[in-house]
Amino acid sequence: DLNGSVDVDDGSLTIQNDVSVTGELTASQHITLNGDGTFDGVGVNQSVEAGEVLTANGNLSKTEEGNLTLAGNDGIDLNGSVDVDDGSLTIQNDFSVTGDLTASNNITLMGDGTLNGAGNQRIDALFGQLWAQESLTKISGGNLTLGGGSGIRLDGAVDVQAGDLTVGDDVEINGGLIRTSGDQTYEGYVDLGHDTLFEGDDILFEGEIDGNGNDLTVIADEVTFEEFIPQNEGIFRPIKVIAPKGSIFNPNFPRACFSRFAQIQRVVDCVIHALAPVIPEKATGGNSASLYFISYSGFVPERQQYWMYLEVDEGSYGGRFGKDGMDCVDNLVANTRNNPVEELDMHYPLRNERYELRPDPPAPGKWRGGIGIVRENRYLEDGFFSCEADRHKEAPHGIFGGHEGLTGRVLKNPGTPQEESFPSKVTGYKMAAGDLVQITGPSGGGYGDPKERDAEMVLSDYLDDYISLDIARTTYGVAIDPDSESVIDADTRQLRSRQA
Repeated sequence: DLNGSVDVDDGSLTIQNDVSVTGELTASQHITLNGDGTFDGVGVNQSVEAGEVLTANGNLSKTEEGNLTLAGNDGIDLNGSVDVDDGSLTIQNDFSVTGDLTASNNITLMGDGTLNGAGNQRIDALFGQLWAQESLTKISGGNLTLGGGSGIRLDGAVDVQAGDLTVGDDVEINGGLIRTSGDQTYEGYVDLGHDTLFEGDDILFEGEIDGNGNDLTVIADEVTFEEFIPQNEGIFRPIKVIAPKGSIFNPNFPRACFSRFAQIQRVVDCVIHALAPVIPEKATGGNSASLYFISYSGFVPERQQYWMYLEVDEGSYGGRFGKDGMDCVDNLVANTRNNPVEELDMHYPLRNERYELRPDPPAPGKWRGGIGIVRENRYLEDGFFSCEADRHKEAPHGIFGGHEGLTGRVLKNPGTPQEESFPSKVTGYKMAAGDLVQITGPSGGGYGDPKERDAEMVLSDYLDDYISLDIARTTYGVAIDPDSESVIDADTRQLRSRQA
């Protein structure tokens, strides 16, 4: 029973047994408490401050009114719990704890916290604010619960490496990373003070989320984060894939597995479509969700040599919030560059005769869909043609009133009596010298009601030969004078009011 304070000016303090103290414990070097510590100073603040390491091998509790501060310049090892019955708890330095941290009022954690109890642990400011200024890491098995009756502020990362995380009250997240190997539940109002990445098996927000202009991200990507995050196991933890046996993504032997990226592209497009109602400003209209991976090949008898030319032909994006869809580009899952026409003509028995935007009108929308390509290559010698593609039967969808886009196609000798339409996936079709292959890429879907498209943008589409005067009038409700190449404002207002 210490009815006062203990101070060691130039050395360490060790208390071997359970202790009650009404004052403070200070030492210039280590403080080691081998028993439970009860701080029962009535109506006063109390502290345990070590110039080096503070070690508490039992439980610490403040039973009388007042605050408790723990400090250890070289770290704090708490091999038990800390409870402040009628006041606040402050931990000033990096710490590790095997038990719980609880206080009736505020809890302020000023250093990195490691929670290494073998079971579940909690940090709970019952009627005050929990403020973790640095990171919190639970490194052993078990769950972590964070509570703060007046709210929770997390300025550092939170990482629960082998369990669930529950945040029981309103929380402001400034740390940028919340990660668990299990479930995450946020029961109160979530205020993102910083771009925030959530990782976990299941993430549940039961209250309102306010990003305040910041990004809430469930999967890391190179665009969102300035610091490069390589592909790793943790990135995929929040995603659960259900692929029923016998489906195209989990086929039964001996079903063929071919053109793998065609299916993957469609999955990405479907995910964007599914999320569009809840994140409309980040979604697009239907994308081409396909590319044409084509192999031109043959054999030169004089040299007894095979030749092969591989080509990836572009698709297009759907319209997006605030912008039209991009024309003639690789999209979604893509990592290839365009082959120069000059290389084709110089090194292979092929000639490129056409490479341009497809002439069909793009999908109407407040922001129109992107435009696919048309490419024509002619065989100068006999050879073979193989193709992996998609979108020959189902057009990219429109969203929020936008119109659907256009399917792709592959034609042999178009516009001639020998015209033949190829399926999207073919292998080793024989081609004769003089045969021409025409590839037409899909065009993306529109975004939003075409009647809401800016009239000057409709005029620009007409002047660029993307649309006709009739499409401008009937689909967009915009009247254009072809002679002056300008919008007729009065007629446009009348058209749009009549068509509304």
